[in-house]
Amino acid sequence: MGNKTELTYELVQLDDERVVFRGENKSATATDDIDVRPGTEPGAAAVTYRAHIDFRGAAKLATPLAKVEFERTGDNTVIALTEALGRWTRA
Repeated sequence: MGNKTELTYELVQLDDERVVFRGENKSATATDDIDVRPGTEPGAAAVTYRAHIDFRGAAKLATPLAKVEFERTGDNTVIALTEALGRWTRA
């Protein structure tokens, strides 16, 4: 799609295993929910990242088209997070 927008994020939850951010602008609200739990091996972690976006107003009409772009972005996020966490654990 190629369109860009900015959201202002706030931290809405932070505890030992979970971080939740909520971002808003005039056309959407996004929630990013990150869980970090012990992995199956010593020193490992299981990270679950969930992103949800609700469009408002005229932007709501773009929901079906935006879904494809957000899924692609999600796939790229998984790759980037895996690489970044891998570099951090090897440091």
